[in-house]
Amino acid sequence: MVIVAGHVTVEPQQRESYLAGNVIVVEQARGAAGCLNVAITADRIDPGRVTIFERWES
Repeated sequence: MVIVAGHVTVEPQQRESYLAGNVIVVEQARGAAGCLNVAITADRIDPGRVTIFERWES
């Protein structure tokens, strides 16, 4: 299993549009062979932080 975890920083007022713009990325990744999970989510404490998590079969 391969796990990729990280984050990006965005302007707090643009976070929701950034997340909405990544819905198709998550959908396509989840449909890819070997993908176990992909998530791009808003951090609950830092309004400018977006967490990225991927889990793939190796």
